[in-house]
Amino acid sequence: MTGTAWPTLPPLTSRPWSRISKVRFCIYLSAKSWVDEVMSNYPTVTIKDKVVDVNRLINPERRIILSNVYPSISHAEFENQIKTLGFTTVSKMFFVKASTEGDDYAHLLSFRRQIYMQNDDRTALFPTT
Repeated sequence: MTGTAWPTLPPLTSRPWSRISKVRFCIYLSAKSWVDEVMSNYPTVTIKDKVVDVNRLINPERRIILSNVYPSISHAEFENQIKTLGFTTVSKMFFVKASTEGDDYAHLLSFRRQIYMQNDDRTALFPTT
């Protein structure tokens, strides 16, 4: 463990856990309060000398993907426009990698970009009817 030691969770707080794709595993906790405590106090864990980030299964932020955007338009221009519209960003904007096979093309970027915003802004982006 890095920093403060992880809390010892009572047996009933830990629900099923399982390995999932990409060499990850998922642990369900019985209460949101346990999730909040782990996320705020223990953002990383060290397993076999490798530091691993702890993430929520359901991200409270909203991921926004912009498609068909020319690469000549800077990230800063988009971020400034988003903030001008009153939205709160929680990450920097970045290119989404192109879906290519092989290491020779791993450096290629797509015409898509993504950014994370506070979930409070969700209703303004996608009004319900």
